[in-house]
Amino acid sequence: MLASRYVAGTGWGSAVPIETDNAGLAFAPQLVIDGTGNVPVLWEKRNLAGYTNDSWTNRYTTATGWGQAFILDGTSDPATDVQIGMDGSGDVLAVWQQDHFVRSIWADAYTSAGSP
Repeated sequence: MLASRYVAGTGWGSAVPIETDNAGLAFAPQLVIDGTGNVPVLWEKRNLAGYTNDSWTNRYTTATGWGQAFILDGTSDPATDVQIGMDGSGDVLAVWQQDHFVRSIWADAYTSAGSP
């Protein structure tokens, strides 16, 4: 998964990887941008065996750039249909479908105060 940032008056920057393990197929990115240019991103990633998907995330901040990507769903069960939303304070909510014998909806939040 690569990302490039556009800055008004400067143009597009170079594309950089936002996940670097190259251990599967990354697809279906979702992102939101706050008023200061911070960008949380979610995507689905199919493992190399092709059996399951995981929900992955990374966050761009204007102060430090891209952080370290990590699996958001934290289980070995298939995770699909990731969605992301952000409020005016920069609080982020991620939701996805998790399959473990039955389908359920999972969520995780990131607050502007910094809690994952």
